[in-house]
Amino acid sequence: MNKANRIGIFIVFAILMLSGNLILQAQTKKQLTIVGKIAPEVMGTGTGTIEITKNEKERSTIQISIEGRYTLDLDFFNEYSLKFKYPGHIDKTIRVSTKIPDEIFRKNPNFPEFPLIVTLVNANDEQIKREMCPPIPSIAYSKEVDNFVKLVSPEN
Repeated sequence: MNKANRIGIFIVFAILMLSGNLILQAQTKKQLTIVGKIAPEVMGTGTGTIEITKNEKERSTIQISIEGRYTLDLDFFNEYSLKFKYPGHIDKTIRVSTKIPDEIFRKNPNFPEFPLIVTLVNANDEQIKREMCPPIPSIAYSKEVDNFVKLVSPEN
């Protein structure tokens, strides 16, 4: 093989490597995906909903499938409030902060899907009194774990 052929092969190989890297970067999702299921204490014939509030302004509602499964894609660098509802049950709110350090976002913002099973308690008088002021759980990035974790804040 002469020198020109080797250079040509090297250039083609370099182009393939560069385009493969660009494709991977383009496919990098800029969102945290939460997958889960709601588990109502008493299963009815209705379906649940999730009310999503983004940065205390934008509001949206999604219907949960009859099996109770859901998938949420939340944009990074935002604060979310997720209110899970099911007929005849006490609503449950979970706060999610998708803020991550800039260096992590630039390096590799691909995090595994975050699993979240939400148990909803049947609404009767005794349970409502007990459940009125529970701690509000939250999800946030942890530098120690280098991933998102579930936290419970007692002051909330």
